[in-house]
This record gives sequence, structure tokens and C-alpha cells, in this order.
Amino acid sequence: MMCERQVNSGCDHLKKYKDENETSIFEDIAGNFVYPHMKQNFYELMKTMTMRCNAEKCTSICLLHTCLFCTTVLCYETHLRQHVQTTGHKFAIDNSYGNVYCFLCNNYVYDDEFLTIVDSVKQFSCSSLGFSYTPLTDIPLYKSDINLVVSTDTSEPIIRLKPTSYIGIRGLVNHGKTCFMNVVLQAFAHVPLIRNYFLSTIHKCKLKQNCFLCKIENLFTEFYSGKVEPMGLGDIVELVWKRAEHLSGDVQHDTHEFFIAALNLFHEDSIYSMKESNNSDPLNCTCVSHKIFMGQLQSNLVCKECNNISSTYDPFWDISLEICRQVETLLPPSVEECLEQYTQPEPLDINCNNCNSKGSMSKQMTFLRLPHILFLHLKRFKTIKKKTNKKSGYCFIHKKISTKIIFPHILDLTKFRSDYNSEDEGIASYELNLDDNRYELCSVINHVGPALDVGHYTTFISQHGRWFLCDDTKIKPVSLSDVLNSEAYMLVYEKKALEYS
Repeated sequence: MMCERQVNSGCDHLKKYKDENETSIFEDIAGNFVYPHMKQNFYELMKTMTMRCNAEKCTSICLLHTCLFCTTVLCYETHLRQHVQTTGHKFAIDNSYGNVYCFLCNNYVYDDEFLTIVDSVKQFSCSSLGFSYTPLTDIPLYKSDINLVVSTDTSEPIIRLKPTSYIGIRGLVNHGKTCFMNVVLQAFAHVPLIRNYFLSTIHKCKLKQNCFLCKIENLFTEFYSGKVEPMGLGDIVELVWKRAEHLSGDVQHDTHEFFIAALNLFHEDSIYSMKESNNSDPLNCTCVSHKIFMGQLQSNLVCKECNNISSTYDPFWDISLEICRQVETLLPPSVEECLEQYTQPEPLDINCNNCNSKGSMSKQMTFLRLPHILFLHLKRFKTIKKKTNKKSGYCFIHKKISTKIIFPHILDLTKFRSDYNSEDEGIASYELNLDDNRYELCSVINHVGPALDVGHYTTFISQHGRWFLCDDTKIKPVSLSDVLNSEAYMLVYEKKALEYS
């Protein structure tokens, strides 16, 4: 039986505000600042779309919010907080999406009535501007999602989720071009191994503040709290801006860069909290980044004249793949073909250290050790240098490669292993049957738009064999076919040999 949908009134502070005030001010803000429409004259429409902070001498256009009491438009980082301290006005509306920020709760809060108003205004705005708008489907919550069981250690009841539970499927607020963070965090939250780590309280923090691991741990706790309303990430966004400055500001960033930054922060905060730092050797580090995401590459330098082989070994946390061209068939290239290209011998113009022959060397990369969680990054963004009549003589053009790539639900990496020998059928057959080399797709991150700095990120996530499209605060059930037919920018696979409770 499905639960009766409870009316979500955001927080007690917002509920009190609504008891004392009408919603007309919110409707005006939503219709004039968040989703402007052609009901306004053209001048007013353009003025709204080029809005800046109203504070004196401030020209910021980053994270603009409108005060719910006096409709003053201010930048979130500086002048909005000053305004709250000066006036005592405790609510502001995010101009990008219409989310309500409560300064008493220090977070975004959600009210069903306000969300309905925003959705209605957005639909009207799209219609008046000639765009189509279809709201994404809400995810129902069922009473049967939760079982209360008695622990064998204590008499206290424990919440245990059924395998078909929807709990954990929650939207994330876009704080102004922060979808590049949202998609990675959604992927993290729905990979069982990562989820279990952050819900198990393994991390023992010794940082007094600004611990990224603690922020993510709190986020995961909220993800699986049983609540269904979208979550705000204001504290995580601010922390990332502070500790990974290259990802700050109201501009679109690369979600792959955020993934790398997140792993670095995981590692930094883990080793700080460990009694003994063992980060000098990546293979021995016990932080979450190394335990879950790290694999090892073997690089062989081979001389075809003397058959000398020298090998080096390097850790990796993800694999960035060039998108290969398919010329022999009409079918699009596949991830397996991109991996074949990645592991193909590459001719080198160097002398052999053993026999000193020139032009006989080649380099080949293979996988010596595979990670528990495999992130594959398809290199879709290119920066091209082009000649112009400008003083510099050239300019840079950002281009996106939108080539369709076929990727499988089950990915077998056996033939890309360092110990794989295609000439020995016995070994090849034995390795081919090992689940240790096989991965199951668990998340797909997509980019919609013509270039890196223009567009939007969404992600597909899997939970108990069912797939969902996460588009910031909106969640929509989809089929596996929808997932496999998407463009794909990053692919997340988990090793099938792992078992989860």
C-alpha cells in the first residue's frame, strides 16, 4: 500500500511565515525573477534576464537570491547575508530555480504549495516563450519499503530497507550551475560499496571543521533518512569552493574535474584523521579513494629488435578514453573499442636501452589490478586552436564530440588485463570466466549542450535493478534501454564479484 502523501511545509519557520503572510509575494518573485515570461514587455524581460546584485557597487551575477520580504535581489555569498543581519528578513528565493532558503535553518527548505507555484509558473513561462515543458514524474514512497526488525545485540528496533525500496531516491538542489557536482554525488550515493562506507561511520574525524568526508557522510545520512524532498547542498558547495578553488564561481565546470577533486579531498581528510599517515604508497593507503576507486596500470616498453621488455606500474582512479572513429562499419564505436585503442601498442621514437636500436620501441598499457568501482571518462570536450585576424593571431574554440558510443550493461575487462594471453587458449578461457574481471553498470552521467561551458548535466542511477533519471531536484523512472541509448560522458561500473548485504 502506498503511503498517503504528507503535505511538506518546509520548516516550522516557513510554516509560521505562511500563517502570517499570503503567498502572493512568492508568486511575484517566481513569475518575474525566476521564470520570466512574455507577459512582461520586452525591456522588462531583458532586464530580468541580465539581473545583477542590487547592492551598491556590486556587479555580481553569481547565485542571486530575492528576499521574500522586500524582493531585494542580492548575491548569496556576501550581500544577502548582510541584508539578513541588518533587516532580520529570514527567507530568500534562489533566482535560478525558485528554491526557498531559510537562514534560521541555514539550508534550503521545501514546501509543497511553493513547489506547485514554481512548477505552474515555469509551465506558463515555457508556454509564453514558445518552449515545451513536461514535469518529471514524482517517485512514490511505499509503507512496505521499511521493515522494523529487532537487533540481536540490543532490544532496539532497527530500520531495514526491503530490496525494492525507493528510499534513497532524492533530488538535489542546483545552486546555480552546480549540476556538475549533483551528478557525481548522485552516482556516489547509489553505488552500494560507496554508500555502505559512508553509512558505516568508518570515518573518525579529527578535523575541527571543513571536513569533506563529514559533509558527504551527513549527505548520505540524509539521502537514506526516509525523507523524499530534494536536498540542498549549500555547505558542500561552499566547502568545495574553498578547498578546490578551480571549481568555484557561477560558471559551468567539468563534472570529471569535480570527481577528481572529490577523491583528492577524500584522501586528504582521511590521512589527516589516521593515526599514522600511510599515503606515501598508494597501494597501502586505506582511505576510501584508494580502497574503492584505485586500480593499477602496467606500462610495458617493448623492443621488437631484441624483444627486451621493461615494465613500470602506476595507480589510477579513473580511465579517460579517447573516442575512437569507426570506419569499417556503420555501427557506432563501442566502449570496448575505445579500451582496445587505449591498450594498443603505441610506437615510440626513442632508442632501446638494451640494444640501442632506433625506432623499434613501442609502449603498451594494460590493467594489472582492477578497482572495485570503475569510472570511465569519455573525452568529449576538445579545445581547438584556430588562426584569426586578432592581434594574438589565434583563438581557442571549445568543441564537444557528440559521437554515439555503445556501452554495455555488463563490461568484461579480461582481455585488457596484463596477465591475459590471447595465444594461450587455456589461460584466456580461464580468465574469461572470472567474475573478478566483469563489471555491472550502475550509473551514467550525461552532458546536454554544445560545449563544456554551455549545457547541463544529468545522471542515471540504478537501485535494486531499477533505473532513474536524476535531473537536479527532479527524479524520473526510466528503462535500461533509455540508459543504454544515452550519449554518456562518464560511466560508473561496479565489480560483479562484490557482494552486498
